[in-house]
Amino acid sequence: MNAPKIISVHGCRAKNYVACEHTPQGARDYFLQNLGLRVGKLEVDVADIRVNLATLTARAEQFATKSDVADLRVELRSEMGEWREGLRSEMGEWREGLRSEMGEWREELRSEMGEWREGLRSEMGELREELRGEMGSLREELRGEMGSLREELRGEMGSLREDLHGDMVELRAELRCDINGFRGEFASMLHKAMHKQTVLVLTVVPASLAIIAGVSAWFN
Repeated sequence: MNAPKIISVHGCRAKNYVACEHTPQGARDYFLQNLGLRVGKLEVDVADIRVNLATLTARAEQFATKSDVADLRVELRSEMGEWREGLRSEMGEWREGLRSEMGEWREELRSEMGEWREGLRSEMGELREELRGEMGSLREELRGEMGSLREELRGEMGSLREDLHGDMVELRAELRCDINGFRGEFASMLHKAMHKQTVLVLTVVPASLAIIAGVSAWFN
């Protein structure tokens, strides 16, 4: 099959699409009909453009030129200079006012600090006197307690000394009794030992002499 011949691409838009005939005559008729619609729309657009152009022309009379901008710049510079000078003068006035106020505040703070210092000194003096009185009373109390404690310790030491003296006397008496008993036992033991030595001398010496005599006689 042969495809239909398209005379104009714009004639096949989705908005104004109409089924084209497969004959050249139908395509020509559709093109002429669509052309009339386009020309009407073009006339409307041209009319809108004329109105907008007239509005822009009227407004263009109010637009600023380069000379107007230059004059405005000069005016702005002069006004900015005036504002700057005004601000400088106002800042100077504010600075002077702040300096004076700061000086007044400084003097007020100095006076208040002096008053606080004097009040603190007086309070510190009163507190010092109170502490001194309390320390004195505490010292007296401690002295009394130390004296009573010293007396108690002296009494306890005296009683302990008496107890120790009695214990020492008893221990000394016991030691004397023990020493005397040991002395008697030692004397009896010494007497027995001396008796044994005497017996040995009286028995062993004659026997030894007899043996010596027998040996000498045997050798002779």
